Amino acid sequence: MQELQRGVLDLVKACLTQEKANIGLEFDWAAAYEIGRSHDILPMLYYGVVQSDIQCPTELRDALRLETIKNAMLDQNQLREVEQIERIFQAQGIDYLLLKGAVMKRRYLHSEVRTMGDADILIREEQYTRIRPIMQELGFTEILESDHELVWDKPGCLHLELHKRLIPSYNKDYYAYFGDGWKLAHRTKSSRYQMRAEDEFIYLFTHYAKHYRDGGVGIRQVTDLFVFMQTLPELDYQYIEAELHKLRLYAFYKNTMATIAAWFEGEEETSMTTYLTDSIFCSGVFGTEDKHVLSSGVKDALNVKPEAVKWYRRKNIIFPSAEALAKTYPVLRKCKLLLPFVWVLRWIKVLLFRRQNIRQNFAKADRLTVENIMNRKAELNYVGLSFNFKKEE
Repeated sequence: MQELQRGVLDLVKACLTQEKANIGLEFDWAAAYEIGRSHDILPMLYYGVVQSDIQCPTELRDALRLETIKNAMLDQNQLREVEQIERIFQAQGIDYLLLKGAVMKRRYLHSEVRTMGDADILIREEQYTRIRPIMQELGFTEILESDHELVWDKPGCLHLELHKRLIPSYNKDYYAYFGDGWKLAHRTKSSRYQMRAEDEFIYLFTHYAKHYRDGGVGIRQVTDLFVFMQTLPELDYQYIEAELHKLRLYAFYKNTMATIAAWFEGEEETSMTTYLTDSIFCSGVFGTEDKHVLSSGVKDALNVKPEAVKWYRRKNIIFPSAEALAKTYPVLRKCKLLLPFVWVLRWIKVLLFRRQNIRQNFAKADRLTVENIMNRKAELNYVGLSFNFKKEE
């Protein structure tokens, strides 16, 4: 592990465990700040500095403090909005289940250090006609509907994703295990549901694996796993590991646990933990564009030969499927026979207004060489991940 990585992780550990970090005099604080910014963990670094009583450069300390104050204000707005939604859902008998950051924030020593871009709540899709006016009454604006989410926004307060299902249906292997997620949910005294701690951890880990596989994950998703395990030491790992075997995630789980142990528990590093550390540090919060493109190429290669992927992608850029266009042209959900007419309309719009987008998409397709695809597949296989489905199944 590089000295810069070790220092950043020691500061994060100080934040999470209140153990003091020991940072050398030659530590590159500017580079550490950039890592914290790209992974959205600047408040963790600030709390690590304060907890460890470290005299870092004044300008940088002030910048960390300012970002932490900003996030503390956002954190309170987010929690207040989520709590308001919960109260109304309970009063109206709307079933819901808080997911990911909306739950994890409360497990950190200081909720503001666990930054959250949006709140995720699982709902029953059949109750959405009742939910929509509630969201409008609360001042939210409906943004879009995706495969698995209904997205709403209240500027300056909360970006909200109402989940129709836990995992996107196009992640077919993981979706086959979770379904919409309600089979894992248990009702509390109100209309709020929750998962068993073990099932919640399995979902959290699968979500982390999904992002790693699709393009990369950041430090924050790893700290979520660590904090979850630290705050729930009674977890039934025999059950967890048996279920991760079913998901074909056991090897990746073992490699991740070894990496967490090397990061926060003083365990010896291995070539695998070093590899995962480098990969995660290079990914930022949401992975890299290059890895996203190449992972999509690996998925395409499930249906066509690797040497044909570039042309397969170009064909789909020019002639997208009805499913791909249905968000923009909802009429295709009712009548797929209109697809050729929609293609023509789309080509006209592209030629008039979006030529640059097409150039960028073709440039991405050009990266999908056989060598690049096979290298990305090998990288995923090395850490214990693969796409266990045919894309067009």
